[in-house]
Amino acid sequence: MNKNILRTALVAAVLATAAGNAAADDGVLELGNFTNADMTYTGSSWEDAPVNLFYKYSGGQIIYPASMLTEIADVNGQIKSLTFKLKEDGMIYSDLTFDMTMYAEMIDTDRIGEKDASTYNFLPYSTTGSKATLSCTHEPLWYEGDFEITLTFDTPVTVTPGKSLLLTTVAEHTETDNYMSYTSVLSYTFMSPAKEYCVAFYGSDSSSFADLAQGAEINTSHYSYELPVAKVDYTYSAALPQAEAPVFTPASGSQLGPDATVTITSPSEGARIYYTLERDAEPETLYTGPIAIDHACTVTALAKGDAYEPSEPASATYSLKYTKRPTFGIPDGCPVAANEKVTIAAEEGAEILYTLDAEGTPDTPYPADGIALSGPAKIRAIATAPGCYPSNEAEAEYTVTELNAKNIGPYFDTPDYDNTFIGTNWYNAPIIPSYNTSVCQMLYLPSELEGFDNETVLRELRFRFLNETCFSEYESTVKVNLQCIDEQAFPYDNNNSKYMWFAFDAANPAATVPLYIDFLENYSIGWGEISIPLGDDGFRYEAGKSLLITVTNESLACLDGSEYPQFMKYNTTEERTATFSSMYVPFADAIADNPYVYPGSYADYNYYSYMSDKNQPSVRILSEQKHFDAITAPAIDAPDADAPVEYFNLQGVKVTNPSGLVIRRQGNHTTKVLIP
Repeated sequence: MNKNILRTALVAAVLATAAGNAAADDGVLELGNFTNADMTYTGSSWEDAPVNLFYKYSGGQIIYPASMLTEIADVNGQIKSLTFKLKEDGMIYSDLTFDMTMYAEMIDTDRIGEKDASTYNFLPYSTTGSKATLSCTHEPLWYEGDFEITLTFDTPVTVTPGKSLLLTTVAEHTETDNYMSYTSVLSYTFMSPAKEYCVAFYGSDSSSFADLAQGAEINTSHYSYELPVAKVDYTYSAALPQAEAPVFTPASGSQLGPDATVTITSPSEGARIYYTLERDAEPETLYTGPIAIDHACTVTALAKGDAYEPSEPASATYSLKYTKRPTFGIPDGCPVAANEKVTIAAEEGAEILYTLDAEGTPDTPYPADGIALSGPAKIRAIATAPGCYPSNEAEAEYTVTELNAKNIGPYFDTPDYDNTFIGTNWYNAPIIPSYNTSVCQMLYLPSELEGFDNETVLRELRFRFLNETCFSEYESTVKVNLQCIDEQAFPYDNNNSKYMWFAFDAANPAATVPLYIDFLENYSIGWGEISIPLGDDGFRYEAGKSLLITVTNESLACLDGSEYPQFMKYNTTEERTATFSSMYVPFADAIADNPYVYPGSYADYNYYSYMSDKNQPSVRILSEQKHFDAITAPAIDAPDADAPVEYFNLQGVKVTNPSGLVIRRQGNHTTKVLIP
């Protein structure tokens, strides 16, 4: 077989191997059909690779994608040299004498740089890494055979898994009378698969590729053709396989109870497991069996063995599984009424233990019907469930009142979006702190007041609110009017299709209370209470009547300009709550001008009034039962004939439009009369 004569002077470095790791093997990888290559690029000579010998100065870039280098990457191999297979095309008439330098590096991309849809750049390349140089003189033999050029790197190229190999070549004819002699050397190329945009070349008679190519725009040919065939000589160490990382049972993130343990296994047969529970410590404790965990921690382990390299460390984080903290039916700080017991709830299957002692662990079993208190007390409670650690302590401190309590609506429920006013501030009853003046009327039906009779005296009203937006102090004056009425809905004017406000005696409220709320203090707990005592005499209820509560709130300044809390609501089937707010118009003036509950515009009326959407506040009513032996209207010191006539219902409450059986009083003369 005819051989081309290739005389080369090679500058190469010897592959360095680490001490103690001398057992190295050699490998050969053919990129393309190197041994039996018979296909070349067709076309003009500037399509030749890896250099273009048609010009004095030439260069180019070739990218071999990561998918072609897995054989080397899988064994952590290092490339010693690359051999390219070339062929004359019969256009060489004199010796070819040239110098070539090839730079090699691993990169993340597998394409020549794309500047835009139609313009490409040479990729920037490093001249400080692995490099191979070659000085060559080739004597042409006119179609008589192939020839090879080999470039040996001074520093072996370590193949990185997942990265591509970028080769950048710079070449120069060293004899100026040769490079114009229609030199044409063709590179053998792959048949399949096509590697698009992996090859770009440069040629010039005046400027070196090294001077122009760093990131420069490609204005010569670049290709979507096949890559040049090449033979890669590489070395690799015959390393042991790496052990697989240990596996934890239960999985990381699990919660562990008192009797739970952590098991660690290795998928690599014969490997030993070492572990640690210390943060940032090396796994050095030999695993011999399941590990008991009694605190929140991270377990780190690795596998080792004579037949393996150590595995990568594996970690699993665990927390302890605690029983949920019990909750009190009456929140901390609320008064416990005479007809109430404190109830405690826990998760299903848990046992509740409590104590009234200031010290010691709760150890008294909780009675199913609640805890009766005879005086002020602090209750501490825990819950314990099978397979869990005991809960953290829950505690609540209470005062005890002789009054009875009635909760209308989910008064003690945790505030959330199902039982709390959500929306703009006019929904917030019974007060609206974002306005200087507000009025709220709330109607509670006889069915909600079950247990109240003619002996019931209301002593205190309590409303809860949820604070999610307010961070400052607020002061106002709250006035409360109470009425027992027959109506079970707001009056409705059919002619005007509007609801009307209930009339009330604003000048004679049942209670006037200075209100102070530190919203920043209750922001941390999320909720607070407004307490309205009803004075020494309280308010006497009439059996079978609806209870109308009118709350008037007046302040010198609104809260934080516009912020407001959200009051607890009570879902009803009728619209039985109305609100009014204004910074300019008193309520009395507003209803004198417009007696309707009307969702009017702020600009038109300088106030806002609204019938809420079937929501009314939850309320806690504290009351007592009194026995009234007789109903006596108060006497006045005036002659009977000159005194005005007044009427009272059978409960002693003055009425202006008497009907039915009532008490008539004139002066000191009192009698029962029946008015049709």
